[in-house]
Amino acid sequence: MPFINITRKFVFIANARTGSTSIYNYLNQTCKNDKIVWDNGIMAKPHLYHMNINNTIKKYPFCKDYVFFCFVRNPYTRFLSSYVEFTDVKSHHGWSAELLNFKNFKEFCLKFNNTKIKDDIHFKSLTQQIKCDITINLYICRFENFYEDFNKISNIINIPNNISIHNRKTNYSKKKSNFYDEETKMIIQEFYKEDFITFNYSMDINDI
Repeated sequence: MPFINITRKFVFIANARTGSTSIYNYLNQTCKNDKIVWDNGIMAKPHLYHMNINNTIKKYPFCKDYVFFCFVRNPYTRFLSSYVEFTDVKSHHGWSAELLNFKNFKEFCLKFNNTKIKDDIHFKSLTQQIKCDITINLYICRFENFYEDFNKISNIINIPNNISIHNRKTNYSKKKSNFYDEETKMIIQEFYKEDFITFNYSMDINDI
């Protein structure tokens, strides 16, 4: 569920694979004396853990005038991070078992559009996650500028900034850009076209 701070009037929307677990844990500790709404907390099911903005406002209409913030991420690295995390970590295999049917990252990319998991919250477009039917006060931060952007939003929502991002951090066996070739790169560009455009991310794989 989103982290709603009634005392400071802000809402954190936890987009998947953008440091959301680190932020959730930090906010929970930092705001422990505030009045908050965080149903199910860190144990929420993925579709609730990463609830989008429209569903948040429908469920908690009182927060529509609060400050909202979220993090977004380059589609290339977000997609790769999801694949590595959810194939390597066995605790995810209850819902991510389909990933284990592919012998490697390239095969997964090539067959991605025909999978069921493409509709899972961890692979959904972040543009869709932040769409809202009403006008809200939304700050979009970048995972690539995590500490700088978190410092800015901390000043806006009036919390201290001592965060350290480490929870569920993905380790890679080689340079991220080397996981992609021309064919797989095109698949990501097409599937996440909205995200590249909306968040002004370069499609040049060498920029990641």
